[in-house]
Amino acid sequence: MAAPGLACVRSLYLTHCNSLLRTFTFRHVHSSAFRDVNKSKNLNKYLLSNLTFGSVGIFSIYVAVKLKHARTVHASVESLGNEQNKPCAKLDVSSKTSKSLSSAKANPWHFDNLPSKQIRHDKEKPVNLTLYQYVTCPFCCKVRAYLDYYGINYNIVEVDSIKRTQTKWTSYSKVPILVCDGVGPDGFLEMNDSSMIISLLQSQRLGNADADLNKLLSFYPVIVSKSGRKTVYEYPNKYFLMYQDGAVDREMAELREEREWRSWVDNNLVHVLSPNAYRTLSESFESFHWFSEAGDWEKSMTSFSRYTCIYLGALVMWAIGGRLKRRYGLEDDVRQSLYKSVNEWLEGVGPSRKFMGGDNPNLADLAVYGVMSAIEGCQAFKDLSDNTNFMEWYTPMKKAVQGSEGLSHVAPSR
Repeated sequence: MAAPGLACVRSLYLTHCNSLLRTFTFRHVHSSAFRDVNKSKNLNKYLLSNLTFGSVGIFSIYVAVKLKHARTVHASVESLGNEQNKPCAKLDVSSKTSKSLSSAKANPWHFDNLPSKQIRHDKEKPVNLTLYQYVTCPFCCKVRAYLDYYGINYNIVEVDSIKRTQTKWTSYSKVPILVCDGVGPDGFLEMNDSSMIISLLQSQRLGNADADLNKLLSFYPVIVSKSGRKTVYEYPNKYFLMYQDGAVDREMAELREEREWRSWVDNNLVHVLSPNAYRTLSESFESFHWFSEAGDWEKSMTSFSRYTCIYLGALVMWAIGGRLKRRYGLEDDVRQSLYKSVNEWLEGVGPSRKFMGGDNPNLADLAVYGVMSAIEGCQAFKDLSDNTNFMEWYTPMKKAVQGSEGLSHVAPSR
């Protein structure tokens, strides 16, 4: 139970967040002028000043009260132990500890993380996949697009981006993480990196549905290195499909094109998304509002974490968006960079093909759709729809993914 002082400060913090968000919402909805980059400067200054002084002040009080509360608790424990010169009684926790360890060993990947959502395309098929994700992470959206298109059942665990308690069980610090239960010597298989996950699952689908995922994973070795404090994971083969002993049923030129565009998505397209989603502070707040709605943050997060993520996350990502703009050499008006990338993709598909895969989407189509769906509720996506022909490709792709049309495409027999 939180101390009264902590509860008061938390309430003050949430009230401050809510007040600023209401002000932003009112001014954003009732004035279309704020959608213009040049005319949003006054709003940005207003929000930034309120955010800086309000958050820093309240957070400082919160930390001070929390430290005082911790010292009070520590003093209380010491007084209990020293009362009448009697030592504190030792608790027998051996049975609880052994029980906890045995439970963790029996189901080491779950750690009591109940699914935030259960996706069931076919109720008769078993469910042994769990996706740890941020709902609007482009790479997580890419994995979901693949799973949904092929009608694969899976559970979702929404990771709290502030506390990250749901992924404490693994040393891998990113999402998505896809876990397959009942595979491997430990009773589960952890799969990382969105492109590697998709290639691995597609290799199983094209080769043998009963193929050992653990064996297939060995075809995708990871190279771990350090870049300063950052741990870097590289999968050299992540865009390649492993047909194993089966015959390749596609032209090599098609496979090469698919690999090149999948790499383009990871190394080019995703880099224009953040600077556009967080182009101005007002658009950054609007984006985080949509993230909260799309991810059901009210259910998966505490109010404190949710408001912190929206309130401070909008400011942080607005600042990071500006840095990314400079790092990747985007145009001053980042919308133009977004339009350029999308038009490059549309030219690659060409006028004679419905999708890059022809009549049916291939892995490159699913990759582009997945990452672009991450900003579907943002102003950047609305502007994209109004200024390019992107929706002519995106709308049938969305229908194909949401309708699990990949289920009707039977994998070739081996």
